[in-house]
Amino acid sequence: MPKKKLRKDILYRLGLEESKQIGLEEGLLKSAQEMVITLVEGKLGYVPEGLEERVRDIQDREFLQALLKKTDKL
Repeated sequence: MPKKKLRKDILYRLGLEESKQIGLEEGLLKSAQEMVITLVEGKLGYVPEGLEERVRDIQDREFLQALLKKTDKL
Protein backbone atom coordinates (compact mmCIF):
# COMPACT_ATOMS: atom_id res chain seq x y z
CA MET A 1 0.00 0.00 0.00
CA PRO A 2 1.45 3.41 -0.94
CA LYS A 3 2.48 5.68 1.95
CA LYS A 4 -0.13 8.34 1.18
CA LYS A 5 -2.95 5.82 1.10
CA LEU A 6 -1.71 4.15 4.29
CA ARG A 7 -1.52 7.50 6.05
CA LYS A 8 -5.04 8.43 4.92
CA ASP A 9 -6.30 5.04 6.13
CA ILE A 10 -4.69 5.49 9.57
CA LEU A 11 -6.02 9.05 9.95
CA TYR A 12 -9.46 7.89 8.83
CA ARG A 13 -9.48 5.11 11.42
CA LEU A 14 -8.30 7.46 14.14
CA GLY A 15 -11.10 9.83 13.19
CA LEU A 16 -13.63 7.01 13.41
CA GLU A 17 -12.36 5.97 16.83
CA GLU A 18 -12.54 9.55 18.07
CA SER A 19 -16.07 9.88 16.71
CA LYS A 20 -17.11 6.66 18.45
CA GLN A 21 -15.65 7.93 21.73
CA ILE A 22 -17.47 11.25 21.42
CA GLY A 23 -20.71 9.44 20.64
CA LEU A 24 -20.24 7.17 23.64
CA GLU A 25 -19.61 10.12 25.94
CA GLU A 26 -22.69 11.93 24.64
CA GLY A 27 -24.77 8.79 25.14
CA LEU A 28 -23.53 8.35 28.71
CA LEU A 29 -24.26 12.01 29.46
CA LYS A 30 -27.82 11.78 28.11
CA SER A 31 -28.37 8.56 30.03
CA ALA A 32 -27.23 10.17 33.29
CA GLN A 33 -29.52 13.16 32.64
CA GLU A 34 -32.47 10.82 32.04
CA MET A 35 -31.72 8.87 35.22
CA VAL A 36 -31.72 12.02 37.35
CA ILE A 37 -35.04 13.17 35.85
CA THR A 38 -36.60 9.72 36.20
CA LEU A 39 -35.49 9.33 39.80
CA VAL A 40 -36.83 12.75 40.77
CA GLU A 41 -40.14 11.92 39.11
CA GLY A 42 -40.24 8.55 40.87
CA LYS A 43 -39.55 10.09 44.27
CA LEU A 44 -41.80 13.14 43.98
CA GLY A 45 -44.40 11.88 41.53
CA TYR A 46 -43.67 14.81 39.23
CA VAL A 47 -40.76 16.82 37.89
CA PRO A 48 -40.73 20.37 39.28
CA GLU A 49 -41.11 23.10 36.69
CA GLY A 50 -37.82 24.00 35.03
CA LEU A 51 -35.90 21.11 36.59
CA GLU A 52 -35.82 18.95 33.46
CA GLU A 53 -34.36 21.79 31.41
CA ARG A 54 -31.77 22.54 34.08
CA VAL A 55 -30.72 18.89 34.30
CA ARG A 56 -30.40 18.68 30.50
CA ASP A 57 -28.14 21.75 30.56
CA ILE A 58 -25.65 19.94 32.83
CA GLN A 59 -22.72 18.69 30.75
CA ASP A 60 -20.66 17.18 33.58
CA ARG A 61 -21.34 13.46 34.04
CA GLU A 62 -19.62 13.34 37.45
CA PHE A 63 -21.90 16.11 38.70
CA LEU A 64 -24.93 14.21 37.41
CA GLN A 65 -23.74 11.10 39.25
CA ALA A 66 -23.50 13.16 42.43
CA LEU A 67 -27.08 14.31 41.84
CA LEU A 68 -28.16 10.69 41.47
CA LYS A 69 -26.75 9.97 44.91
CA LYS A 70 -28.59 12.98 46.33
CA THR A 71 -31.93 11.79 44.94
CA ASP A 72 -31.75 8.85 47.35
CA LYS A 73 -32.30 11.39 50.12
CA LEU A 74 -35.49 12.89 48.67
